[in-house]
Amino acid sequence: MGKRTILIVLLLGLSFPLYADDPLSCANHQYRPEMDSAERLKAIANTCLSPLVSELYRHRARYAQLIQRYEAASSKSNRFITAYRIYITLTEDFAANADNTPVLSLVALNMGYEYATRLTELRLKGEDELAAWLEWNRANMQMEDN
Repeated sequence: MGKRTILIVLLLGLSFPLYADDPLSCANHQYRPEMDSAERLKAIANTCLSPLVSELYRHRARYAQLIQRYEAASSKSNRFITAYRIYITLTEDFAANADNTPVLSLVALNMGYEYATRLTELRLKGEDELAAWLEWNRANMQMEDN
């Protein structure tokens, strides 16, 4: 058996008991940015028993903090930050509407937040060339996979 097969079997096996003992706020992990502050997201993350759900809320909190920091520091619009917001919105929407198991949706969400957070951090630090290279590299890797 290949590594992919083992991973898929493991993920499918873990998808059923994912929310069994988690508090209600962890079981309903749809994001409402207008209602959830970074502090609230961190508090939810601390109550979640599932490591994937807890990680998702930590990513959301970190991303919310970065956006707040950007908005406080800059009065002008940044097309990259806007693009990352759109990317996160699409990632959230696709994960909510995909026919994936809960585990696969959570993995996709966590990966999306890691990517957007990393690029946002680089842009806020003024490391635009590195962020552009990472974007280009990811786009080219996805094209090679198809």
